[in-house]
Amino acid sequence: MGLRRAIRAAVAPGLIPLVVLLTFLGTTPILASPPPVAAAPAQVAFTDEVVALAVEGVGYGHGRGMSQWGSYGWAVNYAKSWKWILGFYYRGTTQSSSSGTARVKVRLVGYDNAAVVGVISTTRAAVWSGGRYSSIQARETAPNRFDIYASSTIRCPTSSTDEWTRVGQGVAGPVLFTTTVNEQQAKPGDALGLCDTDGSVTHYRGSISVVNDSTNTNRVVNDVRVENYLRGVVSFEVSTSWGDVGGGAGIHALRAQAVAARSYTRSQNRYSYADTCDTTACQAYGGSTGRATATAPVSGGVRCESGNASFECAHTNRAILQTVGVILRWPDQRPVAAEFSASNGPQTAGGVFPSVVDPADNVPSNPNHVWTRMIGARTLAAAYDVGMLTAAVSEPDPTLPYTGIWDNRIRLTGTGGTALVSTSTIRSAFGLPSAGFRVVAYRRQVASSRSMSFIGDSVGFSMTEGPTSELPTLLAGVFVRASYDAVPNRCTAGCGLSGVGAAGSVPIGTGLAVVELGYNNPGTNFASQIDAMMNALAERDVGRVAWLNLNERSGRPEYAAANQALAAATRRWPNLVIIDMRGATMGNGGNRQRWFAGDGIHLTFTGQAEIARYLRDQLLRLA
Repeated sequence: MGLRRAIRAAVAPGLIPLVVLLTFLGTTPILASPPPVAAAPAQVAFTDEVVALAVEGVGYGHGRGMSQWGSYGWAVNYAKSWKWILGFYYRGTTQSSSSGTARVKVRLVGYDNAAVVGVISTTRAAVWSGGRYSSIQARETAPNRFDIYASSTIRCPTSSTDEWTRVGQGVAGPVLFTTTVNEQQAKPGDALGLCDTDGSVTHYRGSISVVNDSTNTNRVVNDVRVENYLRGVVSFEVSTSWGDVGGGAGIHALRAQAVAARSYTRSQNRYSYADTCDTTACQAYGGSTGRATATAPVSGGVRCESGNASFECAHTNRAILQTVGVILRWPDQRPVAAEFSASNGPQTAGGVFPSVVDPADNVPSNPNHVWTRMIGARTLAAAYDVGMLTAAVSEPDPTLPYTGIWDNRIRLTGTGGTALVSTSTIRSAFGLPSAGFRVVAYRRQVASSRSMSFIGDSVGFSMTEGPTSELPTLLAGVFVRASYDAVPNRCTAGCGLSGVGAAGSVPIGTGLAVVELGYNNPGTNFASQIDAMMNALAERDVGRVAWLNLNERSGRPEYAAANQALAAATRRWPNLVIIDMRGATMGNGGNRQRWFAGDGIHLTFTGQAEIARYLRDQLLRLA
């Protein structure tokens, strides 16, 4: 089966129950006991080395203020209004009206330091210095000096100015491009289009200017009414489809988002030349629509409802209009910088807004309510120069004003010293969903003289594809030699890319072969496929085979039949033991639904970490 790795998810902290070598699929339970494990050699420093850290976290983002998933949960599952939601997350603030005609200047970060800036108008309505054109460009000739070129043809700048007419020379910045189209009522694709270096175009309502700031850096700024700006913000921050959920109750989450975004915008004054920026460092802002080239049709991708080729979606536009001008204010009437995150987990971080327990954030479709990741200890120890890592613990960080898990830092102890590292630093270095996490250290525990070979399909591939993947990280140094051979779409036997074929490359005399196969077309002959695989491994003189039975969350009946065939095979093959993936993954205890992609088979990032933890426990008993 093809590999799906793009979905991020989460799971409650803590190890899943140990289900060791047990099959119970409608037959008499079969326990295959491994031979007694000899006492580990006297290598205390070696076996006590921390090899991996399980990172058990919550949320996605900074955790302060409103949770977008929590807002959705309150609206859909608890029937709360947008006003109630805002009051819940932003305590100590009031909701009041403000001008619906206020404007905002937005720094378009991707165009920083641009030497050439071009705009287009599909209606020949781009204006510079009173002249009206289809296309205009400003080309820097000296610091804060520009030559201006125009064209009656819709086109973006290239390296040549052939077929352009110079209409201004040595013009001092700022350079202002406006349009005669109505900012409020124009179609998204009739607003000014800003050309990117690859020839694509993004349209923005309002005007575009090129400003040379105090550091002598060119900045591109969009000056736009706040209400029009929000049309390109709210649809990028939350899913417009929420407006249809719960019989329309989800519109309250979109309204709450509109007010939070408007309040945040009105509170900003970041730069001398602009109020805010268009990235998630401020708020995500995408403009009104885009095009692949200057003359291509407009395209909004799949952001909006079917048939709406823009970034301004019907539900989010409606939520903005229904809350027009409403912002949050502090008691002294200052607009509130109403921060928000995709998810805050079970409790918000606190800080400026009091921390609140947030059960509504725990909706099944929220992949990051809780999550797990795995980090190799040697990578972490090397990054912070502590030698061989011997301990890693989470502890409160007295420099942070936050609550609970959001208040942590990590103490790393090794043979070379100790380091205190903020969770935000680790988050940034390792691409974690948030800085709200704690760590669980895994020691080697066992240094076996056995060798191990892993053979799998896409499920196994997702957690073994490289030396820093979850399972190799957790088993580092446990076996005297370990190899991993997992590829997407591998069948067990009888196809071109088969486990039987992979078995032929297992080193002769391998002590333990771990098999994760069966999801791809087990069919009605799976018993014979198992026998073919076992015979192939016997040819390589493999001592013991540990086979992961199949997760049955997808509900496919052939997987249940395959598990019954595996249970029966233990009677024919005394060296075959079953690792009970079925028992370890069924049900939703421990948030197991967040371990799996939508097909119920492939693993999310959290699933990769959690299944690797489970397998480590099973394999240490066999090591």
